[in-house]
Amino acid sequence: MIESPADPIGRAIADTLRDVLPLVAAELADSGGPRAYSVTQVADRLGVSEPTVRRLIRSGRLATVPHLSPPRVSGATLADFLAGVA
Repeated sequence: MIESPADPIGRAIADTLRDVLPLVAAELADSGGPRAYSVTQVADRLGVSEPTVRRLIRSGRLATVPHLSPPRVSGATLADFLAGVA
């Protein structure tokens, strides 16, 4: 279960993820294979802003595919991230 963090930004992310988690998980399950998502695509799927996704990446909470520019997040990494906040 997602716990509401003490900081307002973390709390907003947690609240948004509670709503979109089932939808994103279903999409990832139906994707049929590995995929790398852009920061914009991750933000759209999570229902958060691009700067929020970039903060998650910078903080190490969301890993990117090595050696890709611009940064990409694999479908498996996104699924693991979502499982970790669920």
